[in-house]
Amino acid sequence: MGTSSSSNGPGSGIPMVPPWADNPTEAPDTGQDGQEDTQQGSESNNAENNEKEPNQLPLNAPPGRFGGARSSLGAFAGDGNSSSMRSGIRQYVSRGYGGAKNAARRMGSTASTAGGLAGILSSDTRTTAQSDNFNTQFFQSKDSDDVVNAIIEAVRPIDGTQDSEASRESIKDALSELLDKNPDADLLELDDNDKYVVVETFLTTDIYRRIALDVGKHIQDKAPNAVAGVNRLKQIKEYVRETVKSSFKKIGKNLSSLSQHQVTQLARSVIEDTYEVFEDYTQ
Repeated sequence: MGTSSSSNGPGSGIPMVPPWADNPTEAPDTGQDGQEDTQQGSESNNAENNEKEPNQLPLNAPPGRFGGARSSLGAFAGDGNSSSMRSGIRQYVSRGYGGAKNAARRMGSTASTAGGLAGILSSDTRTTAQSDNFNTQFFQSKDSDDVVNAIIEAVRPIDGTQDSEASRESIKDALSELLDKNPDADLLELDDNDKYVVVETFLTTDIYRRIALDVGKHIQDKAPNAVAGVNRLKQIKEYVRETVKSSFKKIGKNLSSLSQHQVTQLARSVIEDTYEVFEDYTQ
């Protein structure tokens, strides 16, 4: 929950979706045979760019963008009522980010990171660039902490943004959660099920972290005490986890046949569907 306590969230008058978040750089896509899928990637990118053209101009956040969300979440912080929580998250998406599609665009770097993470977790989908990045780290240790740190550096290097800091922590949490359940897991040779669990947990944690960074401090401030504040944030994370899990089941979860680029597209669909569920909540 750590980063939430140090942030008052973004204000009004700034783009809801920073340009660097909407169109993050992705590593070249490779298929199972290691060959770069340039034609498919080019066609997909062109289609995405054509879809985005009408929304190229930045949509600036209105005054009081999180006002409604904070009101409902403040009530939730006081009594723990789940309806207030869900109502607050609905307003967080609808007004705070201008709707589910915009909120999903804001998490573009999360989707790209999910693709990179899936790609590096098993040798048959690991790209040459990722393997080279690992080699430059002189990665020799069998210690799980060293493996986790090497994966984080290869997938999400520090770039000075709040998003990279949050995603690095989310990768660490996702890998640590898997190791807690299966201490003998080889993080660089995961089976499809474990890889799916890690990607799902990463998406859950990164979506939750964005919420916590934006409105988490308000929830903690309005809670009757520090313990209650932590518990309220845990309730929100469980709500996110349940929704992401449901979205994955709806969209599909077989990662074994997917390239890095395809996992990124899958992650984008899961993120958007998750925000749509948040936005569609009615009491």
